[in-house]
Amino acid sequence: MSADADTKPIRMPHTVYFAIVQWQPTRIRAEGANVGIVLVDPDRNRLETTYVTAFDRLRTMFPKAKLDEVRLTAEIRSFDARLREVDVTVPAVGAFLANEAHNVVATPLRVADGRVATLRRLFTELVED
Repeated sequence: MSADADTKPIRMPHTVYFAIVQWQPTRIRAEGANVGIVLVDPDRNRLETTYVTAFDRLRTMFPKAKLDEVRLTAEIRSFDARLREVDVTVPAVGAFLANEAHNVVATPLRVADGRVATLRRLFTELVED
């Protein structure tokens, strides 16, 4: 038996992409609070999203902002609906995210190892307190 037969094959990481969705009460200031995650897996043609459902943290972060929960919920749903019309490719999703100009926006796509970067894990680490 050769030495090569005893070695395990190297497992290449499965690349996924994610963006952090933010609410910016005043776009001109570019200050925002993380309110969701977009996870893109182009190899599996999969797009996943998750968003906050309570807004207490946003009120704490931006006490002077006029936060209307009904309106913000509608803005998040609208963002998500428009996103789901886009092809599940990195260029298409990236272009959509770059061109959003509302109070709900997203960071550019970032690369992650799909073996460990799940929607729940990213949401817990980057959005929840």
